[in-house]
Amino acid sequence: MKTPLRIALLGCGGMGSGHALAISGEDQKKPEFLTYDVYSECQIEISPLADKLELAGIYDIDEARMRWVAEKGWHCYGSYEEILNDETVDAVLIATPNHLHKEQAIRALRAGKHVLCEKSFTIDAKQAKEIFALAQEKHVFVMEAFWTKFIPLYRQIEEVDRKSVV
Repeated sequence: MKTPLRIALLGCGGMGSGHALAISGEDQKKPEFLTYDVYSECQIEISPLADKLELAGIYDIDEARMRWVAEKGWHCYGSYEEILNDETVDAVLIATPNHLHKEQAIRALRAGKHVLCEKSFTIDAKQAKEIFALAQEKHVFVMEAFWTKFIPLYRQIEEVDRKSVV
């Protein structure tokens, strides 16, 4: 059996906590630290790839979020640098405020980590091109967490568009 892809999360707010629950296969109870309820708006599903993924751990600057991570029994990183220096981490999922994405993605890519970055990926196309060029240079994968692209209907629409059926 192949080793699961070990993913570390940077940021554990609404989106990050949802990713953590989906990757780990945990329950869907809304974390108490959230002041808004993203969970009532959508159903978090355990990833169909959950058996191929492993939650390596999480880092967030917010103490309440890190207490929740510890209560779940997940590994708590002490810093982003600790994630980047962890040789057992294959990929970083960035779920932080948008203006931080570029720097955080570049640091992860330079450390040889694959990157999945929440929306919006960057604040402009220039930053995105810089990140994609670095990923290509480092031979690692980088992608915006735009999950709707993988919904079967979306793929069918793309196919119709490619064939210019409409």
